[in-house]
Order: sequence, then structure tokens, then C-alpha cells
Amino acid sequence: MSDVNWINENMALAPLHGLIGLTCVEIGEGRAVTRLPDGDHVRSGHAALHGGVVALLADVTSALTMEGTYDRTESIPVSIDLNVRFYGQPKEWPVTAEASIVHKGKRTIGTECVVSDATGRQLARTNATYMLVEGFGNLDVYQGKTD
Repeated sequence: MSDVNWINENMALAPLHGLIGLTCVEIGEGRAVTRLPDGDHVRSGHAALHGGVVALLADVTSALTMEGTYDRTESIPVSIDLNVRFYGQPKEWPVTAEASIVHKGKRTIGTECVVSDATGRQLARTNATYMLVEGFGNLDVYQGKTD
């Protein structure tokens, strides 16, 4: 099982994750929690939290639920379906996403995620399906390398 510090070090290597300030705050046993800070870089032109950022937050958090359930030297989880239902905008920050595995098959994994503001108000809910794709193991980002 991976620890939060290792996850955050490796997430920082993905430029988009670093740009929006996404961090993992909890991980384990088919569950993950991430946090997103406020800032203009996560807002749309109307000053609202951008829906694409919400989808990214849910997708990354859902993917993190799979840490320790597959051999990363052989395969990686790839999103094959993501359904997002938006309910509202945050009243207080940070925004938190909490995801869990709801189905684990041989090659596909299903997750659910709830995105909430600092008051606990639900902003969005997602369902996602991932496929374990072989042949992409040992990617540099998973090894902490940037060249």
C-alpha cells in the first residue's frame, strides 16, 4: 500500500496536478481523499469552480483508490468512463473529493466519488470505470523520474 507522502511526491510530477494544487490527504483499502485549494487557476471565466477541474479532481481521486490493488510494474488503470453530476458551487474552501471502489473485476474497477466544500455541502458526485491496461508499467512518473 502506498503512503500519502509518496502519492503527493508522484502527483507533483504531473504538471496539471501541480498546477491546480491537488494533494492526497488520505489513502488506503480502496478509498482515497484529496483536497483542492481555492485560486483563480481553478475557476472559470465566471469566477465559479470550473466543471472540468471538478471532473479532474474526481478522476484522480477515484484512480487513487486503486493504489495497491494492481502491479504497477505491469499495468496502469486508465479511465474508460466518467459520469459527473454537478450540484453546486463551493461556499467555503478547500474542496475535498472522497472516492471508494464499488466493484473490482479482473480487468475493470468501478468507483464512486463525492466532491464537497469545506462545509460538507456536496458539489458533485461521480461514477467511474477504469481498465487495467498492460504494457504501461514502470512509467517514469511512477518511479519519481522526470527525464
